[in-house]
Amino acid sequence: MSLHSFPTPSRTRKADAQPGPGLRLAIGLAVVALAAGGLFAGCGLSRPYPSIRSFDLEATGQSPAKGNPAKGQRRPAKVRRPIMIQVTSSGAAPQYETRKLVLKIGPNEFSEDFYNELVGMPSRLVAAQLASYLDLNSDRYRATQGVTAQSPDYTLDVYLIAFHGDYYQNPPRATVELKATLTDQRSSRPRTVMSNTYSGYEDLPPEAADRPKALATGLAQALNPVLAEIAADLTPALTGRR
Repeated sequence: MSLHSFPTPSRTRKADAQPGPGLRLAIGLAVVALAAGGLFAGCGLSRPYPSIRSFDLEATGQSPAKGNPAKGQRRPAKVRRPIMIQVTSSGAAPQYETRKLVLKIGPNEFSEDFYNELVGMPSRLVAAQLASYLDLNSDRYRATQGVTAQSPDYTLDVYLIAFHGDYYQNPPRATVELKATLTDQRSSRPRTVMSNTYSGYEDLPPEAADRPKALATGLAQALNPVLAEIAADLTPALTGRR
């Protein structure tokens, strides 16, 4: 039978009339059920996106000459007011102005790990670690990162030059490099009394099961000797300047 042999529907036949309210409701419910079933089936078959993980930066080194106070405890205060040092951060090189873990994959080529990041901007985290380290390892001065009621005697500014996992090296290694500048703020004309560049490195396990976590840990370990060197340089810089 050809297509033209089908009878033409008549506009006056009852079978072709619009469905009643009950039938329209039943059809609507059926369509909604089919659509919902398809949606949930699609969600069940799709692969979930990886979650973004955040890592803290916790340098653990302490000055062996001063001993290690218990965590959360301060050294006994002396009668004489300690020197107040405010640790600040003036930022970082452009490729490190991100919370994402940065990977060096070529001589001058860097990449960001989209799914793994630090809990804050690296320059600020490094400044916080430096302030904590200095505050716990000296009886001569107090170090703080935030603004305090008492004006600081000195500011110690940190600028991050390098902060990445160097996977262009074999074996790979965590690399930390920064510039620390100490400025005397006690007069109307602040003057720089120390400005040095410091570097720290830590080899990374090439076959680590969790490479992002290994990198975050390696960066903290690479920072340890940097903190110790800055603390050692502060003593001669501050001597005789009270």
